[in-house]
Amino acid sequence: MYKCESCKEKVSAGKKIRDSCTAITSDFMICNNCYKKGDLKLAKCKNNRCKKLGIKIGSNVICPDAHTIKWKLFSSNNEKDMRSVSNYLENKNVPLSTLNPDLATKIGRTVPSNVSQDKLLPYLNSGLSENFARAIVYAEENNGDVGSILDLWEADWWKQYPPTDILVQAILELRLSEKDGKYIHSIRSDYPNLAKCCIEQTVTMSWTRSLLKSGFEGYPEAVDDILLGGNPMIIARIRGINLDTKTSPPKLKKAVISGKK
Repeated sequence: MYKCESCKEKVSAGKKIRDSCTAITSDFMICNNCYKKGDLKLAKCKNNRCKKLGIKIGSNVICPDAHTIKWKLFSSNNEKDMRSVSNYLENKNVPLSTLNPDLATKIGRTVPSNVSQDKLLPYLNSGLSENFARAIVYAEENNGDVGSILDLWEADWWKQYPPTDILVQAILELRLSEKDGKYIHSIRSDYPNLAKCCIEQTVTMSWTRSLLKSGFEGYPEAVDDILLGGNPMIIARIRGINLDTKTSPPKLKKAVISGKK
């Protein structure tokens, strides 16, 4: 019998994982149930000099040593631990779509679907749809901005979208305010790639507003060139765009969209 490092239960069968990147080599055990979970996929760190096994999320690997985040936090219910993981994922621009739903729920990146019907009932009786009622309950329990969800409910702009639209979901999941969501809606048809980056938070709202205000409004192809990693000042000069260099945002550290010539 041994204790699983993830669920802490005593079990008789599982996987031995070698922690081969730390100063002292050690082994730890994961039970078969936890090993098979979608939020516990192991992969080697992408750092070529590091052979550490970390948590795999989409194409990203969270390495405990390289990024000072212990992989076992992913099975933790500790609020502080979850906040650390959430902040890490935000800083690394890991989009919600790549997260396992159970993990996303744990770190507060999505609204749980199994909210008690008793908690939903007062809001359903008052006229809210179930997805809004669920978001309200989640916001109340996590000190979220209930007002932003109600602002969305009272607004008309979002009603052209299905309830599952990524922009609507981002607001209900408290990743965007209704005010920011409305702004993204206003630019979405002209700048679809920029809008998607805002929703996935690979660019910030302040960066986006600065980019368009500095002279790139009306130049969607130029905006895409900047999202591909181009320098705004250079792109503006090549394309003959009158750029306000005082308000122009900095060049992105890396491309946030892909594209072909």
